Amino acid sequence: MYDFFLSTIHGVKQDISISSYLTLIALVLLIFANYKKTKVFISLVYIILIGLSMFVVVLTLLDIQLIEYWNRKVDLQMFFYLKFPKEVFNTMSGMFWIIAFTGILLLTLILRTVFLRLFQNNIEKSFVISAKTYLLTFALLFLGIRGGFGIMPVLISDASFSEKRELNMLSTNSCWNFFYQITEAGGLSEIEHFTNGKFDNPALNRSYLNAESNGNSTLNYWDRYPNVVLIVLEGFSAEMSAFFEGHDGDEMPYIDELAKNGYAFTQAYASGDRTDKGLLSILSAWPGQSWQNLINHPSKLDKLPSLANQFNTKGYDSKFFYGGDLSFANMEFYLKSCGFNGLYGMNQMKQPTESIGKWGIQDSMMLQFAAKQLIGNQTPYFASILTLSTHEPYDLAPKSCKTVKEKMAFCMRYTDRALKSFIYKMQSSPSFNNTLFVVTADHGKELNTENTALASRNFFHIPLLFYGHCLPKKMQGKVNRSVVSQSDIYQSLIDLVLQTSDKHAVFSRSIFRPEHPKNAISNLTGSTMYFDSLSFRCIQTDKMSISRKGQWNRADSLLLSIQSKIIVDFLK
Repeated sequence: MYDFFLSTIHGVKQDISISSYLTLIALVLLIFANYKKTKVFISLVYIILIGLSMFVVVLTLLDIQLIEYWNRKVDLQMFFYLKFPKEVFNTMSGMFWIIAFTGILLLTLILRTVFLRLFQNNIEKSFVISAKTYLLTFALLFLGIRGGFGIMPVLISDASFSEKRELNMLSTNSCWNFFYQITEAGGLSEIEHFTNGKFDNPALNRSYLNAESNGNSTLNYWDRYPNVVLIVLEGFSAEMSAFFEGHDGDEMPYIDELAKNGYAFTQAYASGDRTDKGLLSILSAWPGQSWQNLINHPSKLDKLPSLANQFNTKGYDSKFFYGGDLSFANMEFYLKSCGFNGLYGMNQMKQPTESIGKWGIQDSMMLQFAAKQLIGNQTPYFASILTLSTHEPYDLAPKSCKTVKEKMAFCMRYTDRALKSFIYKMQSSPSFNNTLFVVTADHGKELNTENTALASRNFFHIPLLFYGHCLPKKMQGKVNRSVVSQSDIYQSLIDLVLQTSDKHAVFSRSIFRPEHPKNAISNLTGSTMYFDSLSFRCIQTDKMSISRKGQWNRADSLLLSIQSKIIVDFLK
């Protein structure tokens, strides 16, 4: 309750500012309507006011949905996703549309009643006021818009008062934030304070970045290159597995079985909170960033390292499977720039209608399709598979599942069974005994539990395991409890399988080498996190929050220095 009170207090300046904006617009329109007195103009004013009210209702409800499912308010990344309205609408629950329609209908009726009474009761009498009153009213509104008499106007950082990101989101006014995003947030203002070299610390960076000095590997386990199947599970939180030292259930029994017989990492952490961030982290060793997603910038994608290309150069056939629309969020463009020889989405798979959910072909049918494509491959292959049945709005979950955690648990068990059927199907392949399976997740999950709160350590906790009959005996049945990053998968795979490393993938470290620093870094919009076995740090990355911060410890300084490195690389 106290946190809610603080969020309300720190959001007051933005609340007053946007209220003053909207009141000023309404007042000006009503004054003109009073003096024009034409039915057409009065109707136009009425429509504009109704439109503004609808905008406020829909935007507020949209923010509530985005915070629940996507862990953010409306921002530039959301504008990017609006290019794909079908997928965005699929995320919204039916209750959202019911509440939105009801709210708009009630507001329309209320405004219509008030508006008609004003003009029916000789509104001109209400506006016969002195020039001084006009001036005073407009002055007060401009003062409210600006946020007072101070040197600085209202800022986005005025609502940032806590290290808990969710409290800062609650404090930020939805409408004020929307207009800020479309007018102020498009340039480098979010990151320019990282571009002046102030936070650069190359010596400290060496405690995180890839320090391997040569491309040779000591992991010479293979008589011939194995096939590699990299399975990326949508939103699978390791907190839903007791084997992976989770605290919120045990919903992936078959994956746990694979982990017990393979090489499992119980303290792996995702680089970000969205699927596109996870794919770039795994397939291109890009660590994520605390502002716009890199996938929003197609011109930069072909400059990234590519796991598919690493395998292609060794004679592998590279394929990517996803049951959804590959065009969503520039995914197809990115995958083509990675060099995948074959891309299979819902349009290529052409499965029966009953197997298609809101996001695409459900995992069971998609995985069976992938197995049919892979069985009988004559050349070694590298296949990446992305699942989707555990994506919001969890359309496979029955109505008896009420909470996010219950819906997620049901869908996770479905995908777990689908993966079991996939592995069994793959056993009919002549090359099964020479196939390495890697299972991980694209990002963690906020399960509406205290343990998985947004930006907490366990929010990023994901499973990671290597399994296969070809896995070296010394690795089978082994559990590694060192902290590792999702972006480490890139160097680890080419180190283990191809016996090489990629000097361009500086944010990825092979987890099979003793010099791995046993730490990880993750990023959300506006914040960055550091993990090791003993500590967890989360800092806000906006200029105002950094300037307010007092003492920086070593982890904080590392986070800021790595952010500078990420931004410099991004701007190249």
